[in-house]
Formats: sequence, C-alpha cells, structure tokens
Amino acid sequence: MVEVIKSGDFAQVSERLAVFEFADQSWHVAETRRAARCGAARILWSARARATRIRDDAMREAQRVQESQVENRADAATDSLVKAAAEMRQQREVWKGDWEARLLPLAIAIAERLVRRELRCSTDIPLAWMREALELVSGNGPLRLHVNPDDFRGRGGSIEDLLRQQGLTEIVELISDGEVSAGGCQVETPFGNIDQCLETQLKRLEEELV
Repeated sequence: MVEVIKSGDFAQVSERLAVFEFADQSWHVAETRRAARCGAARILWSARARATRIRDDAMREAQRVQESQVENRADAATDSLVKAAAEMRQQREVWKGDWEARLLPLAIAIAERLVRRELRCSTDIPLAWMREALELVSGNGPLRLHVNPDDFRGRGGSIEDLLRQQGLTEIVELISDGEVSAGGCQVETPFGNIDQCLETQLKRLEEELV
C-alpha cells in the first residue's frame, strides 16, 4: 500500500535527512583532516630524516677533506724538512771543505804566531809544558828531558827548580837538544817519548779540529 507523506511529515523527514547528511559530511571532513595531518607528519619526518642524512654526509665529507688536507700538509712539511736537512748537510760539507782548506790553516798559523810571541816573553809557558810532561811519566824513570839549547842556557835554573819540586832530580837527565824548538821539550822514557814542542801541539790541535 502506498503511503502518502503529508506536508508536515515531509518537513520532519527533511530535517532528519539534513542532520544525517551534516553528520556524515563532518565525519568525512574530520577524517580528511586526520589523514592530512598524518601525511604532513610523514612528510615532515621524511624531510627531517633526509636533512639529517645530508648533514651527516656533509660532515663526513668535510672531515674527509680536512683529513686529506692535513695529510697533504703533513706530507708537504715532511718534504720540506727532508729538503732542508739535505741542504744543511750540503752546506755543512761545503763549510767543512772551506774550513779544512783555508780557515783551519789560517787559524793554526795565527795561533802559532801568538804562542811563539808569548814564548819569547814568558818563562811560564815552557815550564808549564815541562811540568805537564813530567807529571805524565812521574815515577817511571830513568828519564831524559830534552830542551832547546837557548832554554837550557837561559832557563836552566828554573828547570832545575822544577825537577826538585817534582822530586825528580835523581831520575831525570837534563839534555840540551838542538832538534827541540824553543819553548818546547821532549821527555824520553823507557816506554816512549812525550813531545811537548809547539809544532807537535799545533798538529794535535789541527787533528782535533778537522
């Protein structure tokens, strides 16, 4: 049977339909908003994660570049040090050759001139050389003390006093020897000779300086 909807009933049905349609649309809007928020959150999380990866990659690359630069600078510094050391060795050899060829003979010649001048003016140096030589062989007699004839004549008394001070007058024979240069002396022992002549001392000094 067909039911006739009256005008008053139709109004009530319309109101119910309107309420239903509004509630349905509100749910769809809320669901859409929720989905949009979730999507935005996923996009934001993905963007942050990508930004973190990019930052980490950039930091690792920067560290690698920095380490490479440091290594390159270290290699360059090492090369510079090796080069500087080689140049220093080369300069040292040049200086040593120049020293041995010119400067050392000149220094020895100057020293010899100065000492010879002092020997002519002082008796202390020859006596000091004699004392040093006798102390090295003290008690190992008999001994022969060779001195220059000029020293034998001019410093004989001082030499005798030195031998008495050393307690060596009984075992030391004083000999005038023209082979001994002025100011120097040679001590002859049963085990060998001690040469305190100026020329010999200069030669020893030159050997030590080479």
